[in-house]
Formats: sequence, C-alpha cells, structure tokens
Amino acid sequence: MHQLIHHARALASIGAEKTRSALHWLHRSAPQAAQSMVEYAIIAAIVAVIAVGAVKVLGDKVTNAFSRAETSIDSAGSNGATGP
Repeated sequence: MHQLIHHARALASIGAEKTRSALHWLHRSAPQAAQSMVEYAIIAAIVAVIAVGAVKVLGDKVTNAFSRAETSIDSAGSNGATGP
C-alpha cells in the first residue's frame, strides 16, 4: 500500500512540475503571441479595405461593360436582325 501511495505522489509531482513548466512557458510567450495577433488583425484590416476598394472599382467597370453589351444586343435586335 505504501508503494502505491509513493507512486501516486511521484506522478502528482511530475504532473505539477509539467504544469508549472507549461504555465511558465505560456507566461513568457503570451506577450509575443498577443503582439502577433494585433499585427495580424491590422494586416487583415488593411487587406479588407483594399479588397472593398478593388471590388467597388471593378464592380463599376463590370456594370458598365454589361450595360454596353445590353445596349448593343438591344440595338441589334431592333435593327431587324434575326436569330438562327
């Protein structure tokens, strides 16, 4: 029975040491991780603003291209052109 208690205490101390080690590592790396997250958030915001601007510019150009195509099709149809 004493041997079982001894092994249980040994396992508990190993678990506690690993937990302390993990917490120490987390405590040291947390500021760097937070800084990286902020940097990624800033980059994501910049990319989002650029994407919205690009979609707006390209959207207007695509809308104009479709309007011109529609006008051409309408004028071709009203000139008496027949389909196949």
